[in-house]
Amino acid sequence: MLWPDYFPDDCPPNYTELASGQVYRFIDGDSPQPEDFLSWCE
Repeated sequence: MLWPDYFPDDCPPNYTELASGQVYRFIDGDSPQPEDFLSWCE
């Protein structure tokens, strides 16, 4: 898997496992906008 360039070295560590399942994200509005899916760094 490719990670963004702004991730620190060894993040995530090589020994981690891929996550699976549902995740939720709070948005400021009634319907999601493209910018709601950016990382906090972006």
